[in-house]
Amino acid sequence: MNATPVTERSSYLLLLRFGLGIIALSLFSACSTGLPFLNGDRTPALNGDGTPGSQDLRSSIATQGPIVISRVEEDGLGIELRGHQAPKLREADLVIRSVEESVSYAIERLSNPSRIQITLPELSLASEKYTRRVSLDELGLLKEIDLKATDEGLQLEVALNEGESSYDEDITYESEPIAGNLYVRFSQTIADTPQVTATKSARLVTEEKNHDRDPAQLTDNGQPTDGTVISELKSVRFEQAPAIGQIVVAEVDAPGVFTLEKTAPSEFVLTLEGVSHDPKAIQNLITAPSRTSKIRSVRVVQDGENTLVRVFADPLLQLEAIARSGSIVLQPVDRYLASPTRDVRAQVELEELETEQEVEEEIEASRQEETDSEEDDEQEEAADAEELLSEMTDIESEISALLDEAPRYTGRKISLDLQDTEISNALRIIAEVSNLNIIASDDVVGQVTLRLVDVPWDQALDVILKTNALDKVLEGNVMRIAPIGKLRDEREALKLAQEAEEGLEPLVVKYIRVSYAKASELQPLVETVLTERGTVAFDERTNQLIVKDIRRGVKNVAELVGRLDLRTPQVLLETQIVEANRTFSRSLGSELGFTMIQSPATGNPTGDNFPNAISIGGSVLPGQSTGSSFPASISSASGSAVSFLLDSADGTRSLDYRLTALEDEGAIRIVSRPSVATTNNQQAVIKSVEKVRVKTPSGGLSVATGAGANASGSGGVATETIEIGIILEVTPQASPDYFVLLDINAKSSTFGAERVDDIPTEIERSATSSVLVSSGQTFAMGGIYKITDSDSVSGVPFLKDIPFFGHLFRRQTVKNADEELIFFITPRIIEGSFDDAAMKVAF
Repeated sequence: MNATPVTERSSYLLLLRFGLGIIALSLFSACSTGLPFLNGDRTPALNGDGTPGSQDLRSSIATQGPIVISRVEEDGLGIELRGHQAPKLREADLVIRSVEESVSYAIERLSNPSRIQITLPELSLASEKYTRRVSLDELGLLKEIDLKATDEGLQLEVALNEGESSYDEDITYESEPIAGNLYVRFSQTIADTPQVTATKSARLVTEEKNHDRDPAQLTDNGQPTDGTVISELKSVRFEQAPAIGQIVVAEVDAPGVFTLEKTAPSEFVLTLEGVSHDPKAIQNLITAPSRTSKIRSVRVVQDGENTLVRVFADPLLQLEAIARSGSIVLQPVDRYLASPTRDVRAQVELEELETEQEVEEEIEASRQEETDSEEDDEQEEAADAEELLSEMTDIESEISALLDEAPRYTGRKISLDLQDTEISNALRIIAEVSNLNIIASDDVVGQVTLRLVDVPWDQALDVILKTNALDKVLEGNVMRIAPIGKLRDEREALKLAQEAEEGLEPLVVKYIRVSYAKASELQPLVETVLTERGTVAFDERTNQLIVKDIRRGVKNVAELVGRLDLRTPQVLLETQIVEANRTFSRSLGSELGFTMIQSPATGNPTGDNFPNAISIGGSVLPGQSTGSSFPASISSASGSAVSFLLDSADGTRSLDYRLTALEDEGAIRIVSRPSVATTNNQQAVIKSVEKVRVKTPSGGLSVATGAGANASGSGGVATETIEIGIILEVTPQASPDYFVLLDINAKSSTFGAERVDDIPTEIERSATSSVLVSSGQTFAMGGIYKITDSDSVSGVPFLKDIPFFGHLFRRQTVKNADEELIFFITPRIIEGSFDDAAMKVAF
């Protein structure tokens, strides 16, 4: 019983909501168009004296070619200033771009000081207190531009540079709106001055391009130059600016025409026309002093008579170029300029929300049987105001999230409250909001019940279609809606028809020459884009691909080969290999000898029949043996020895002693500087090895000869080559911002002391690293070292351990050896590796 009143109430609410929204938009438009001198379509072009201007401005601008209009945001404000100085006249064009098809403005000339005031009521700034001043000292005609927010709208004040002795007339101006852009031309006649032709331009805000462009095409189409070098680039440096961060300052003795464009996702190119530079005075690559800087590096390249300053920065960063006295400054773009469309959208949504809130409160109040007191009314109004403020805050946060996160649905937000409504009526509402032509097939039937609050209309449409197993096809501004199965059958039928048509299409043959890659390597990739009837072969001698397919398949192959067959960047690897060996050895030993003889020959027999003669001991003297011999390893060329001899007169008693000592210290330093060039992602190998052939055992051979005779041959010996030394493997990966990623594998090997089956063992030391460095930066890798310490003692057991006297019966040897290997690697990207536009697209 209550279904009918609720449905009627929902319909009334919906109609009332749309009506109030239309009234709000009408009031806003009426307020905008009711001000004087605001409609750009109705305001004629004015000269500086207030008289209507001619069509010369429109025709001259049309003949200048396309002008790049800068924008801070997608639907924001763009401003550009261009200047030109001729023998008898100098001019400056101020271009202001709005998002509307027609621009409304008011222009007025003020004095003390002399300036031109331009008011744009339909545009606003994000902050009412925001003010920005741009100095234009380098242009000569205009001093500066003040950009500020006022109660009347966005206001620009252009300060004129009048009062100089070389100009005999005041600065005149004329304005005209053309295709949604406001053009204001300032001009002044020059007195008798030398004939100087120069072009100067100041770009206030740069537009972020979504496509790459060849730096050779980065010229100012609006102001061509005469092709002569008129100034020199003195320096390029990084500076720290307060509240902005790192900026780039290019100092030029006489700044001329310059343009700044984004030619790649992470690259900006500042073109200085007619400017030269000294490569010896300015570094080829300048890196940012701080790793946290969003501007990473700067390269200076000479392009004919122009100088290109290539700035590599964060892909999300947007830069602007500002002319300063004697220099050009590149800094992060100011994003405080707001979007008028966004402000209007938010205002309408808040008004609709407030209207809906009031209507619901009135309906709810009408159902109450008793009236509220004044105190209750005040409390209710305070609560409603607080709730409305909270909802306004939520709307603002949703708008910010919508702009920052770029969601999937971007349609205008609507609210729907439908109960048992025909799908056709719901689609009519969507068509009214989206301004699309919607056609529904006959089998689109059914009812829908839903309540959606503040959702994009395209999301609401998807919800309705998915709930009822429907789908859509957009063709231009016409949307067809039908059941999913029907559209699927149509697509399958269309696919079969296309396949049948392709089956009847004649085959064509195309020969595609491959310049930088190998045709055999591209063949498997080419086969993935061919049709079922297509074939591909390659000729190794001419490095060509022979493609046979229908025209669509041949076109796909040509596009694929064009993207893959690119000139590969090359990297020069300059290395220094340092081998440092330090050795130290010390040896201390002694030789002790003695003799004792009793015999009739010496006159002191024992007096016994046996033993009649005795001889005991040894000697270190020549020709005699030694009792205790532990000398150091000395030779005639190294070491020293001291000998002592105590002997009796009859030669029957003797004692001799010899002390030997040796100390050896040495240092060896081997430096090698090999250099090798390789292509991108290709491994380069540097070797400093010794090839040693070692024997490996093999099985023997037995041969039987004669009757019953056996003979066995000896086992054969095979050899194997082993490389002992230093091997360095480096794989570079270059990037367009002139950084190189290095994958390094270093190895050093020697023979060990042990042998297995007469085959020496191999001792290997290796290190692996991956590092990112800029072109020309040196990277050092060490840690491959070997330290050997040994201390050995040999001598007579027990006697060598006697304190002090034990040195007479032992030898001690101390050895220290240090071996260290250090690699210094400097990658350099060969000039010209990333200069062509196709390479930038690929990388």
